[in-house]
Amino acid sequence: MATRVTEEADRRVAVGERLLDQRVPGWRRVVDGDALDLASCERCVLGQVFGDYERGLIALGISEEDEVIEMYGFNADDEDGSSVSYRSLRAAWRRVLRRR
Repeated sequence: MATRVTEEADRRVAVGERLLDQRVPGWRRVVDGDALDLASCERCVLGQVFGDYERGLIALGISEEDEVIEMYGFNADDEDGSSVSYRSLRAAWRRVLRRR
């Protein structure tokens, strides 16, 4: 099960990574993987790049009401504990940041 969740987190983060690469070249330079906290609106990926999670969604043209918001790896959907958590997303984003 852990492997499936890790693979799903990696897949989602890859989608978010491609979106950021297209829209915000150089975004990796401003994201501190050690400070990364997906549950924080200021320390999540979008918070570190845009100053706030909500501003990041707006800048990228993503609606919080969107059913597909989780597909970018910016937000977790683990409310029932059965899917991708903030912890697994943080680990996936940190792997992305280490690659570059």
